[in-house]
Amino acid sequence: MGNTPINAIDPDGGDIIFLNATKSVMEIGHAAILIGNDKDGWRYVSKNGTTKNWAGRFGLYGESIDPDLGNRGIDEENPNDFRGTGLTAKEVINIINRHYYDEHNTPENPEANEWYDRYVRIASTKEQDEKAYNAAVLQARAKYGVFGASCLDIPQDGLLNTGIKFKRAGDWNIFPNSWFTNFAFYNFGSFNAAPRPTRITNISIKPGTFTFPE
Repeated sequence: MGNTPINAIDPDGGDIIFLNATKSVMEIGHAAILIGNDKDGWRYVSKNGTTKNWAGRFGLYGESIDPDLGNRGIDEENPNDFRGTGLTAKEVINIINRHYYDEHNTPENPEANEWYDRYVRIASTKEQDEKAYNAAVLQARAKYGVFGASCLDIPQDGLLNTGIKFKRAGDWNIFPNSWFTNFAFYNFGSFNAAPRPTRITNISIKPGTFTFPE
């Protein structure tokens, strides 16, 4: 990969992509992970929080509510398993972002402007991908806790279980945005900006065509 894992792609191996939605959770941020490659496809894993507390605010602890486990295909609502579709990482991010944007930018919260707006891509092997995926799913299913069991622990646990050596980005940091910034700049000196999700996107899929509904 020429010592440039943030930009390099290994078509015969795998890749791990850390996603960051900077405007989520009152701009504390949300983190998730994509695992796979453009040839075989991608799986999206995200821990999406827990029920709200008695005051109607964000819950700090509780059961993990509707996590994305990379097990729903494109024919299902809110897909997160894109293996065998022939979609590239950018196309998958666009699909995920469309659903994320529609879910969070509601009539009650029209100015939220929440979507995965930045990411880093790391070259890995297929064996490392499986270790990362298994660790991410285990964490996604586990009870949610703002300290040590939040959305941020999805990419952290995934990375830890690959055995890939990176500079530490402050394991004490529970805030997805600041952790992501530190991790990206400590290790790569930059991060990738994701395109804003579009309303209608026609994407070729094996077989057929997938179109976002109005």
